[in-house]
Amino acid sequence: MARIYQRIEDVPPRKRALLGTAVAAVGLLAAGLILREPAKLKVPLEIGLAACAVFGFAGAAIGLYGRVSPRVYLGLIVAVLAAMTAVPLWIAFFQEPLACAVNVPALAGETPCRVAFGLGGAIGVMVTALAVSGLFRGPPAS
Repeated sequence: MARIYQRIEDVPPRKRALLGTAVAAVGLLAAGLILREPAKLKVPLEIGLAACAVFGFAGAAIGLYGRVSPRVYLGLIVAVLAAMTAVPLWIAFFQEPLACAVNVPALAGETPCRVAFGLGGAIGVMVTALAVSGLFRGPPAS
C-alpha cells in the first residue's frame, strides 16, 4: 500500500527528486507540444508557456526542497505563484471580447466571468506579493 505523506519533509529525498522530475517533465512536454504547433493555441504563446512554467517551477521546488537554501526555495515558490497568477489575469483583462462566459442563467454574460477571474488573479497577486516580501525579509526560517 502506498504511503501518504503529510509534509514534504517526510518524503524521502529520492522520492522528492523523482516526483519533482516527473512534474517538471509534464511542463516541458506541454511546452514542447505548444511550441510544435503554436498556431493551434487559443491564447497568446506567453500565456500558454506561463501555464507550462507552473509545472516546471513546481517540479523544481519539489525536487530541490532541502537541497537548496530556503531563499532559493522561496524564489521557486514565487515563480510558481507568479506563473499561476498570469493566466487568470489574462482571462480577466486581455482575452478577446465574448470569449469568457458563465453557463449559469442568473450570471449569464461576459462580466461575471471576467470578475471571477479578476478576483482570482487579484488573490494571486496578493499571495505572490507576500511571498516576494518574504524574499527580502531577514533570514527565512528553515
